[in-house]
Amino acid sequence: MVYGVKFFGKRSDVTASDALDQLAAAVAETGGPVLLQERGGGLGTSWCDLTGEKASGTHPLHVQVWTGVQELAEEILQLTPDGDTHGIWGSDLLVSVQLIGEVDWALMRRVWDVLVKQWGAVPHDDISEFEITF
Repeated sequence: MVYGVKFFGKRSDVTASDALDQLAAAVAETGGPVLLQERGGGLGTSWCDLTGEKASGTHPLHVQVWTGVQELAEEILQLTPDGDTHGIWGSDLLVSVQLIGEVDWALMRRVWDVLVKQWGAVPHDDISEFEITF
């Protein structure tokens, strides 16, 4: 089963690839090394499989980063048809974290905390929508 959480934030003119590097570095500072595996990307997007150094038996977190106000505008408008009640209008950073199988929840907590602290990210999922909490 796959479960995903999206985080909408403001990136301060950082490329998607640099944002992914910054995220990994900040997560490592909060609790130990992380490994970026199967990394890829293109214009305005970057992705990797992220694992904690000691995460044996768990699946990596699949992290995707998109940047650009125009690129995210349609999705933001679909999620906020009644106005910007959640503060995501103008977001130019979207980070999607896909959780598959046995999850390293401690690593997910670290990623969540960094995204909220570093980019003021607002989380969203398809079940709880903007009411999601960790």
